[in-house]
Formats: sequence, structure tokens, C-alpha cells
Amino acid sequence: MKTILVMLFAIGLTLAGNAQEKMSRTLESMDVIPAQFTGTRYIENTDQGADLLMQFLRSSISEDNRLTEVNFEGTEVVKFTVTETGNVKDIKFVNGICNEIDDAVARALYSTSGMWKPALKGGNDSECYKVVSLSFSHQPDNLATEEYFSKQAKKYFVKACEHMFIDQKLKKAERDLNAALNYMPYDGSTLYLRGICRYERGNTEGAIDDWSRFTEITGLTAAPPELVLDEKQFKGVEAFASLYKK
Repeated sequence: MKTILVMLFAIGLTLAGNAQEKMSRTLESMDVIPAQFTGTRYIENTDQGADLLMQFLRSSISEDNRLTEVNFEGTEVVKFTVTETGNVKDIKFVNGICNEIDDAVARALYSTSGMWKPALKGGNDSECYKVVSLSFSHQPDNLATEEYFSKQAKKYFVKACEHMFIDQKLKKAERDLNAALNYMPYDGSTLYLRGICRYERGNTEGAIDDWSRFTEITGLTAAPPELVLDEKQFKGVEAFASLYKK
């Protein structure tokens, strides 16, 4: 099998971590305890200082023979539901790399059914959703992956801006923004800009999804200060602002 490293938060997803911590505190204040992966049937030796779910996923995915010829890389962001019986359902890819890797991640997550302690709400078992991020890289270690992914994301972001603001070719701009988010799916500026691009191209639902993620990650309900767009040129500027008008 080709060398593929599977890592959690391998590219320094600080904003994502902060967002999840804030969500957990909110849930606890509502008398909700999130679901926890127990790894009940996971009998391999584990590093007690590492995330148990990540260890399980890393092991399962790296042993998946169906990924032998896959040569893609990037960061997967996966949302799924843990049921009141500790099973996994409704896996959705917020950011996917390719069908083969998506399928491998889905198989690994579905195999954790029965290994979860369900969420508690008001003292009763309850469904809840979880989000995990996994980076697939051909770089030798986490630091090299972080640097390479950052460089690639910036390269595609610059190309997208050139297409969007100079060439005025929105289809090409969206293509490059997709590539940038493949490497850094939690970058707020890229999400905001792709939302504008999608809106201009008639994909209102996709635009709102991007803007919602932008707000969830950054906590901002206004455009990124480094991106000042002409609302006369881009109708999406007003569309974004209207989402948060009181």
C-alpha cells in the first residue's frame, strides 16, 4: 500500500477545536453529555495519551486494501449521528477527498457501532451528532503535512482570486476554491469566498452552507475584514449580510 498517513487535526485546525469546545460547554449547560467513543470491542494496544477514536480509525483505514491504488490527499471532515443505542448512522461528508477515501472512512465509522456510550439528555440516552477531521497525506510527518497543506491551500486561493477578480471566470474560481478547501477545510476566508462564488453561479443552497460553516468556525456574522468585496459587482455580498440582519 502506498504511504498514506491518517491524522486528526494534522494541519493545526485550531479554529475547529475551539468551535467544538464551545459547543460542548453549551451542551453541558443544557444538561446534555455528548456521546463518547469507548472502543469496547477495540482490543489492540493503544496509546493512552492519544484519542481512542482516532487510533481506531487510523488502524482501520490504513488496513483497508481497497485504498491500495489511491493517490489523493487532503482533509476529510465527516459528520455523523450516534444513536441512543450507541450505533452510528447518517454519515455525511462536509468535506470529502475522493469516493474511495470517503467510502473507507464511512466503513471505519460504521464499524464503530456498538462502541459508543450514547449522549445523555436529562439523564436519558439520546441521539447526537459528532464531527471528526482526518488528514490524508504523503508527507513524512505532521509538521511537513501542515506546511505542505498550507502552501497548497494558499496557492489555490490566490489562483481563485485571480479568476474571480481579474479574469471574472467564476467557474474556474470555484474550482480553485474547492482545491484550497480540500487542504484546509476550516479556512474562513476561503469558505466565505466560495459562498460568494456559488451564489453568483446560482447555487444558493451551497452558498448558505458555506456561510453557515464560516460563521460556526469563526464566530463572525460579518465578512472577513481582509476580504472587502464590491456589493455592486457581487450580489452575494448583500445575500450574506441579509442572513444575519435582525
